[in-house]
Amino acid sequence: MEKKKIEIAVTALLVVIFVFALVNSIKVAARKKKPGTPIAANVSAPTQAGKPAKAVMPVAGQYAEEAEWGRDPFSGRLYLSEKKASALRLVGIIWDKNQPLAMINERILKAGDTIQGKQIIRINPDSVIIDDGSKETELKLQQ
Repeated sequence: MEKKKIEIAVTALLVVIFVFALVNSIKVAARKKKPGTPIAANVSAPTQAGKPAKAVMPVAGQYAEEAEWGRDPFSGRLYLSEKKASALRLVGIIWDKNQPLAMINERILKAGDTIQGKQIIRINPDSVIIDDGSKETELKLQQ
């Protein structure tokens, strides 16, 4: 009998939370801007040394429902800038005259291996030479 009372209490609490969330979302929807309302024109921008702040103005004909805001942070997609996605970092070198190894971006590689479309040409005691097909680049070991 005690278990049944707990189940009823938890169910009632969840129903109250659901009703509260539903009522709150209806209030928010009612406060939403009506179609044709211009984007806010009185937004302050940080000032730069010696320059006055400028207000952000809407582009002619652009309204709140038409605005292009860029990527959707709730889409679940992973966005990497090209610079970060292609950055190769030489972490370490295991030096051996016969078969030296290099650790680049948490991968252990030898001469001839490929990482992010770039081939390892040569591994030196303090650097690695890579080739992307158009030019050779030297990755230096950070001290």
